[in-house]
Amino acid sequence: MARQNSAYWQKRMEALEDKQYQNGAEYYKDVQKQFREASNNVQVDIERWYQRLADNNNLSYAGAKKLLKKDELDEFHWSVEQYIKAGEENAVDQRWLKELENASARHHISYLEAMKLQTQQHAELLSTEFEGGMTEFLHKSYGDQYYHTAFEIAKGTGLGSNMAQIDSRTIDTLIKKPWAQDGKNFSDRIWTNKDKLVNNLHTELTQSIIRGADLKQAIDNLAKTMEVSKAQAGRLIMTESAAISAAAQKDCFKDLAVERYEILATLDSHTSDICQEMDGKVFEMKDYEVGTTAPPFHPNCRSTTIPYFDDEFTKDEERAARDEDTGKTHYVLADMKYEEWEKQAVVNSMPQDQEIKITKKMNQNAYSVDRQVVNSKEYHDKYEQLNIGKNTAEQAYVKAKDMLEFADGTQMEYTCVLDARTGNEVFYSKGVNKAMANKVAITKEQYDGIISHDGEIILMHNHPSSGRPSGQDIMTVFRVPNAKGSLVAGHDGVVYYISDVNRNVDIDKIYKKHYDKHVREILNIADTAPIPEKIGKDVMNQCKIKATTDLYTENQKKKYFKIRRL
Repeated sequence: MARQNSAYWQKRMEALEDKQYQNGAEYYKDVQKQFREASNNVQVDIERWYQRLADNNNLSYAGAKKLLKKDELDEFHWSVEQYIKAGEENAVDQRWLKELENASARHHISYLEAMKLQTQQHAELLSTEFEGGMTEFLHKSYGDQYYHTAFEIAKGTGLGSNMAQIDSRTIDTLIKKPWAQDGKNFSDRIWTNKDKLVNNLHTELTQSIIRGADLKQAIDNLAKTMEVSKAQAGRLIMTESAAISAAAQKDCFKDLAVERYEILATLDSHTSDICQEMDGKVFEMKDYEVGTTAPPFHPNCRSTTIPYFDDEFTKDEERAARDEDTGKTHYVLADMKYEEWEKQAVVNSMPQDQEIKITKKMNQNAYSVDRQVVNSKEYHDKYEQLNIGKNTAEQAYVKAKDMLEFADGTQMEYTCVLDARTGNEVFYSKGVNKAMANKVAITKEQYDGIISHDGEIILMHNHPSSGRPSGQDIMTVFRVPNAKGSLVAGHDGVVYYISDVNRNVDIDKIYKKHYDKHVREILNIADTAPIPEKIGKDVMNQCKIKATTDLYTENQKKKYFKIRRL
């Protein structure tokens, strides 16, 4: 089968670029909703404070500098504490939470300070949500572009190739790496834009009061400031989306031994001069450089690349792709659908959504599985948010459902271990050690087998009470040297995932410090006195709970590990 000509590649790759652009536009719609909600929240807060300021101080700047009354201060402190709690749950910047904690401890706060602090709260939470959503969007964009590019090349040449499952760590590294000359990645840009937004909101708020602007005018001005920031977010989405898609295409070209590529610009009235100039130029893959010889060339760039073949290529040539297992060349039919190709070509491709239902048990109790939640599509989709690879995510979902089925209505905890790259089962125990009530029995030989497994692993277990990971759960991830992460499936449908552990940290020592502190407090033991070898079970459990809480709190600042609640 002969290779397709340039017109074919232009048509197919332009279609992929258009799809990527539309995906970015769709995601921007979601971000716009976030900005509208944040803007509305700012308006509600400002309206409340503005009205109070007008009633008490006749809307003057001098009045705005006056201190809150006791009841107003109490109300402010309460709202700050609520935000701090929400901020901790959503991993808001700890420096900002510390600033809020300091503000909450103060006994003298002016009207203007209160307005500025509450305005910034919304900006901080908005940016945190944006960063998390952007990370997931870029992950998906890379995978989609990589595999669809491979598919189009397979159809265009008629030759198939086995594609390895993309390692999520590779994408993580890629999206964190700056690609522009200013040395900033997408996260840096989000927080830079946040700082600009906060400064502009604070400036506009102060100036509105100085000018004596009425409430409607002040809110309109603040809304305009939010609109500017929203537009910046849109440019960021489209530019970063183009960059990650270009990177995926580049990696795919390299993996499929494409030697040269051609620049393809979207030519219309909006096409920039640089894209018009670059359109049709051919480069060697070794010369690939974003912004110079490859797109994006500028913000909102819509140019892409296409594989460049200047020769004919037939199935009789030695360069034909071969299946590594069979040694046979396989061909791709022109009318093959992407889904069919993915099943055939992508090694360990994630199966289609599996219908796994938790069966109903007659006896309902506090440890019963919430079947309505766990049997829903939303529960399945939680696992796709983990950034652990499509196939591994699907296998984690399957094993979690299996554990929940067995443990339904009981206090039993089961453990499963998966290969982080393939999703294959490494260990699965449902055996019970009577000496460890309700805990799975893992022998030393089994543990040695887990830590000696060739490659990273995902630890999994269920929580009948649906509580957050315990101190012991967290320490286990640190103790298992090849653990990429640990997943906890609650019976109520909650899913926790621990990852990105800092193995330079002695987490056991940190936990014990907190545990010993609470033992001394409860038993009234001096700091210099030794901890008793035998401690009552009730005291022990109390201290474990408190030590775990302290560990979570300390982690907010020290960043020993990441934990997500899905």
